[in-house]
Amino acid sequence: MWLSNSVKEIVVYKSISTNIWSNLSFEDWILKNVDLSFRRILFLWRNTRTVVIGRHQNPWLEADVCAARRLGASVARRRSGGGTVYHDLGNLNCSVFTHRSDYDRRRNLQMVCDALNHRWRQLELTVNQHHDILCRGRWKVSGSSSKLTRDSSLHHFTLLLGVDQESLHTLLQPSAQLRFSRSSATPSRPSVVTNLSSLAREASSFEKVGGAIGERFYNEHRVTEGRKIVEVDPTQEKDFAGITEMKRDLENWNWVFGKTPKFSVSFQKSFIFGNVTFEAELIQGVINNCQLTVAPANSSHRVEHQQEVEHQQELENLLSKLRTCLTGVRYVRQDVEAAMSWMHHGGRYFNKPSPLESSDVDLNTCYVSEAGGLHSSPVPSNHLLRKNSKNSTHCQAV
Repeated sequence: MWLSNSVKEIVVYKSISTNIWSNLSFEDWILKNVDLSFRRILFLWRNTRTVVIGRHQNPWLEADVCAARRLGASVARRRSGGGTVYHDLGNLNCSVFTHRSDYDRRRNLQMVCDALNHRWRQLELTVNQHHDILCRGRWKVSGSSSKLTRDSSLHHFTLLLGVDQESLHTLLQPSAQLRFSRSSATPSRPSVVTNLSSLAREASSFEKVGGAIGERFYNEHRVTEGRKIVEVDPTQEKDFAGITEMKRDLENWNWVFGKTPKFSVSFQKSFIFGNVTFEAELIQGVINNCQLTVAPANSSHRVEHQQEVEHQQELENLLSKLRTCLTGVRYVRQDVEAAMSWMHHGGRYFNKPSPLESSDVDLNTCYVSEAGGLHSSPVPSNHLLRKNSKNSTHCQAV
């Protein structure tokens, strides 16, 4: 049993917002403003299509940020550690708040297993050694992450009810155009996953699954009166003073992308004069230094020999200028495009249309709203996952 004589208040909240930053800011608000010495809180929430990375992760390595932009998905960084997850309205998130002395991940997860196994025995949910919830010992349906302060603890975890697995496969891998090296970011751990609804149709319902978990939470604490699931609107500044600023901080580029640990990226592009390799080191989402090298194209695409020497110096000057212009620029679409705007009038090699726009690999497709994409990486072997079936391998859980 969880109940101790010191716990005076047990409450279950459910967010009416489906905005990732509003819901994450509500978690921050509770940790900052609520004394958890005498309270235990369960917070149920879900979001529209979002890739959520851990505090110490690289969004460009964990997700296809270009595809996120095309699909209208958000990219968010949470305060807790762990790996990258995919959220949409077919996902249920549970956040358990306790005093730090009561922090117990396995207990929280076992509560969920007990609640759902009682309602849908065919799920056969268990907790493994990594604090994941497995369905029938095979498929991962939940992964955990935590944040601890001096006096408080937050343990939050996903539940895959009926997520869009096609979007999940598309988004939870880096762009195939990009190559990464020397990254100190925390990598995600791939897992074989499934939706609960694939085994129990009613388990696709946010209301029914959330209701079962909320009921179990009250049962575990032997609450007999006031067993309500209280709806909250985390967008209301009048109810939660300071939450607007918390949300603003979480959705700021400097947090989502600028907190990325140092890493290096490279890609290649073909031009009429040869193949250009771009290599860059990024620190806090800013191009710290970059190198551009040229390998001559096949003879059928090269200029005549007598012209080669004449044009070589012009080419080297242009590449040097490009290198200088990109150094110190944020890895953001509009910033990089502004730094490269002169290339539209850059002489015989870079006259309109820009080769960057007309080549097979379009540099401009490697961005997402406020996040750039001069990077690229063939998916490493342990990330080659994506199966288009209802039981799928991917980096969903943390």
